[in-house]
Amino acid sequence: MEIGSSRYTLEIIKDKLIKKGAEAEIWQGRWFDLQAIFKVRVPKLWRHPILDSKIRSIRTIKEAKIMYYSLEENVRVPYLYDVDLENSTIIMEYVDGTILKEIFPKKHKEFSFEIGRILSKLHSINIVHGDVTLSNFIMLNDGKICTIDFGLSEFSNRVEDKGIDIHLFLRNIESSFSSLSKESFEYFMKGYSIFMKNHGEILNKLKEIRRRGRYIAERRRVKIF
Repeated sequence: MEIGSSRYTLEIIKDKLIKKGAEAEIWQGRWFDLQAIFKVRVPKLWRHPILDSKIRSIRTIKEAKIMYYSLEENVRVPYLYDVDLENSTIIMEYVDGTILKEIFPKKHKEFSFEIGRILSKLHSINIVHGDVTLSNFIMLNDGKICTIDFGLSEFSNRVEDKGIDIHLFLRNIESSFSSLSKESFEYFMKGYSIFMKNHGEILNKLKEIRRRGRYIAERRRVKIF
C-alpha cells in the first residue's frame, strides 16, 4: 500500500502490519532511510466521505499536536517525522524497546513511579492520555520510558478526566498484577505528585470515580424480572 504526496512516496509493506484497531492501522516500514511507524486512520465506509475525511483529519492533527507538545515538555514519546493529512497518517519514530507489561513485576516500584511522573507532567500541561495501560509504555535500551499511542488523548483541564487517567492505570495493574497493585499505586502517586500540586484533589476524584464504578457493577448483578 502506498501513501503519496507531491514531495515523495511513502511505502507501507503489508506484511509489516503491527496492529489493526477500530480506528487506525499501525504499520512498520521505512521513511526515507529511517525505520518508522505509520499510523493510518482508515476510512469508515458507513460515514459520508466528506464527513469521514474531516473527522480523520481532525483526529490526526490533534494526536500529532499532543505528541509535539509532549516532546516540547521533555516527555519521551516517538519523534514525529511527518504528518500526511491527505491520507490521515502520522509518520513517527520506530521505538525499539520492551513493553512494560512484559517486565513490570521485576521493577514495579520504579516503573510505577516513572509512569506517575510522566502522567504528572502531561496533566500539568492539560493533556490526558486516555489509555493508560502498561502496554502503552516502552522501556528503551537506555533505560528511559517512552509513552506511546495517543489516539484517545485530549487537551483537558478537567479534574474528572485526569482522575479517569489514573483510574485506568490502577485498574490495569489490578487486573494484570493484583498482588502488586497497592504498592505500585503508592509509588505511582509519589511520581504523580512531582508536577501536580493539586494531586490530592485529583485523588479524591479518583475515589469518587471508583465508587461510581462499583455501584454500576453492583447494579448489573441485580436480576430484573
